[in-house]
Amino acid sequence: MTTADPAARERGQILPLFALLLVMLLLPVAALAVDGGLILSRHAELVGEAQAAAEAGSQAVDQTALSRSGTFQLCTTADGGPECGNGVGNVLEVVNEVVGSSGAAGVTQCVQVPAMPVPAPGGSGCYLVVLSPCGAGGPPLGVEVAIWAPAVIPLAGLGPLGAIHLRAEATSWLAHGIGATSRPPVLPRC
Repeated sequence: MTTADPAARERGQILPLFALLLVMLLLPVAALAVDGGLILSRHAELVGEAQAAAEAGSQAVDQTALSRSGTFQLCTTADGGPECGNGVGNVLEVVNEVVGSSGAAGVTQCVQVPAMPVPAPGGSGCYLVVLSPCGAGGPPLGVEVAIWAPAVIPLAGLGPLGAIHLRAEATSWLAHGIGATSRPPVLPRC
């Protein structure tokens, strides 16, 4: 009987150990890459929804003020009456229609606030601020929308890393030169 060299018997045993170690090191990296991609995708949804809502809100031009006095501003009062008359609604109605129809954030409507607060952590929601370059007393010429929602991290999964909160903000100002009037629109002076 021949005895084999002990070094020859141990040869090749490092390969399974190396393969196991490699899997244990690369699996968390792959999970992090997948989770990061999902978070970026969710954030892109929120940004798109906020941008669409802000742009739609900035198109709610007050046609009555534009035709009567040439004043170029957004409609912030109830539509359908003598105050607005644009046929699409006031800024809040238009923004809520966009936010409610997309539902990307799980948010169905925005709340109009005078200034953009920092949302409390947890849950999802939407804030709308009607902006004026002249301050609080000036005519409404812009819209800012903030949407926030949680994003679940499926592979990291447990404990405090199970979900994070994402927030997206978008601002859109009224575009000058819109509207069919006999005279050019009057821009506000502060």
